[in-house]
Amino acid sequence: MRLLYLIPGMMHASVLGTEEMERRRAILQKHAFPGTVVDVADTDTGPASIESICEEYASIPPTVERAVRAQAEGYDGIILGCYADPGIDALREMLTIPVSGPFESSCFAAMTLGHRFSILTVTPDMCPVLEAEFESKGGAGRRLASVRAIDLDILALQEYPELLKKRLCAEAELAITQDRADTLVLGCISLAFADMDLTLENAFGVPCVNPILTALKQCESHVSMGLHHSKRAYALPRKLRQQA
Repeated sequence: MRLLYLIPGMMHASVLGTEEMERRRAILQKHAFPGTVVDVADTDTGPASIESICEEYASIPPTVERAVRAQAEGYDGIILGCYADPGIDALREMLTIPVSGPFESSCFAAMTLGHRFSILTVTPDMCPVLEAEFESKGGAGRRLASVRAIDLDILALQEYPELLKKRLCAEAELAITQDRADTLVLGCISLAFADMDLTLENAFGVPCVNPILTALKQCESHVSMGLHHSKRAYALPRKLRQQA
């Protein structure tokens, strides 16, 4: 199967650049099942990173456009490359191939691993956004113990690895001791690609869900089982159906 890891923004034009895109592709390929090919792409327009609702909304139109092209190019599934799953419902309306999001897949995985989980994200501005997203997806509020932020910009994470580890461990400890979380979720794709899940598991003895791996495995599973999202739930827009 061929999967596309689709970054909803212009990473190629950011300080991270195409080298980071290739690094992420290689990590996904390493974790993929034998026979799965993972490619990576970003968009021609949109934000360099997503750290607000405004940037999330701005990323959706070019992401939808690139995803439609990906389906036409023969990809079997798409993995969204942003934790907030920007535009995932719109993508499912426009496509017939499976679309997996790191937010959805990681939260549902966390709910199978414990009673209460905490999301560890980057900037404080994203905490209410992720809380609202969880509620909108029908998540049981009592299962989400908290959303905590390490207060570092996404594009700066690779510059300060020791500070990243220190702050992430500090917030993880508070999530467990104060918020009574028994499971942790990395609430940012850049955190997911920083290999911090095993660090937190070893430090605190609780599961730490890596959202990009849950999205990858969900997408592979859906493709291998021949599953796709329901067109009763995600109908192609009426105007496009009339044109067909």
